[in-house]
Amino acid sequence: MGFPTKAEVEAKAHAIAFEAECARGRDEIYRAYLIIPRNEANNGMLDEICATFLGVGKGEIAPSLSTFRSAVEADSTILGKGHRVAIEPVEMQKRNVLADIEKLLTGIMTPFDLRTEIKKLSFQSLEQVRARREQIVERQRLDKMSVTQIREEQKAAQPKQHRYFPHELLPAEMTADELKKILRSYRANEFLRRFSAAQLDDRLFGRG
Repeated sequence: MGFPTKAEVEAKAHAIAFEAECARGRDEIYRAYLIIPRNEANNGMLDEICATFLGVGKGEIAPSLSTFRSAVEADSTILGKGHRVAIEPVEMQKRNVLADIEKLLTGIMTPFDLRTEIKKLSFQSLEQVRARREQIVERQRLDKMSVTQIREEQKAAQPKQHRYFPHELLPAEMTADELKKILRSYRANEFLRRFSAAQLDDRLFGRG
C-alpha cells in the first residue's frame, strides 16, 4: 500500500482542524445559552444558523458564539416564540440528568448514599452534573471489561505510527532523482534531520 499523497494528507488535516473548530464554536454557544440542550439536531441547527447569517453554505464556515449572538439579535424567532433551535429550561435539563444518574447508581449505592449523592449534585451547575453522568457511564462501561480488553482499547486509541516515527514522512510524489539532487545541495543536513537516514536510503533505493 502506497503512502497518501501530499494533497490527501493536507485535505485530511484540514477536515480534522475544521471539525475541531466547529466543536469549539458549538461548545461556546452551548455554554453561553444553557437553555439549548446539547444534541445532534441542535448541532446541525447551530451550524446552519451561523452559516446563513454570514451568507455562506452550511459546512463552509465553523459556528461561533459571536456569529450566533448576532443572528439571535437579528432574528428573535431563533430562540423566541416558534423557535428554530430546540430549547429547554436549564433546571429541567438538570433534573433529567439527575434522574439519569439516579437510575445509573440505583443498586450500586445504598439508598442513603444515593440520596446524598443526588442532593450534593443538585447544588452543582448543569455542566458539572453532565460531567458526573459521563464519568459514571464511562466507569460502568470499563467495569464490564477485563484488564486485557481495556489495554487493547487504549492501544487501539493511540495514533498509528509510521515506520520512520518520530521523523516526518517524505512526500509520496518525490522521486529518487529529485531526492538525490536535494542531498547534493545545502538542504542535505535538513533532510537528514527531518526524515532520517533510513527513510532517505529506502527512497533512493526504491524500498517502500
